[in-house]
Amino acid sequence: MKTIIYLIRHAQPIKIELKNVNNNDDCQIQNEKQVLSLKGEKQALELSKKDIFKNIDSVYSSKYVRAIETAKYIASENNIPILIDERLGERKLGVEEKSKEFWLEQMYNENIKVIGGENQKEVRKRMIESIEDILKNEKGKKVAVVTHATAMTFLLMNWCKLENAILDGKKRKLSFNNKIVIDDSFNTPEVFELVFDDDIIYSIKRINLNKNS
Repeated sequence: MKTIIYLIRHAQPIKIELKNVNNNDDCQIQNEKQVLSLKGEKQALELSKKDIFKNIDSVYSSKYVRAIETAKYIASENNIPILIDERLGERKLGVEEKSKEFWLEQMYNENIKVIGGENQKEVRKRMIESIEDILKNEKGKKVAVVTHATAMTFLLMNWCKLENAILDGKKRKLSFNNKIVIDDSFNTPEVFELVFDDDIIYSIKRINLNKNS
């Protein structure tokens, strides 16, 4: 039985607009609380109007605020609740300052991490567990899953081959069954269509969000 999962990176968050004056939250909590920018809110609304998100059966989201704020539009459009799964969260940052090259290093080394953070293998494990539960509970349905760029990448690498990664622009080249899925940076938002036949993945396709549908 065919199940379709739309794997979605959240819309554009606020970054440079926020400055801490008196905030005791650590960097991980600040990351989890990061909200969408005004542009991101508009992007998320426009995303929810796409034809592919009509008649969605379920919407899952990480517990991060920017993911929930993206998911809320798709959920509202389909009059369904948002199902929160913390396993869909972004890679945990940790407490040790990392080098600029860490992003590239983690793409090729699944075990590298900073103190208190996660590595590629750990992120992929929890992401896969979440997807497996979704496939079990949502068999034969259309499901939207809102998550984050690095977590998405590590999940896709469970089925895709990493052909190349470039630090400048954080570009990644992934292929599935010898066909290129993405050779670019991730956009905000970004959407991949994953089609499963029972529990076996059948196809992975990057959705062109510039189309009118």
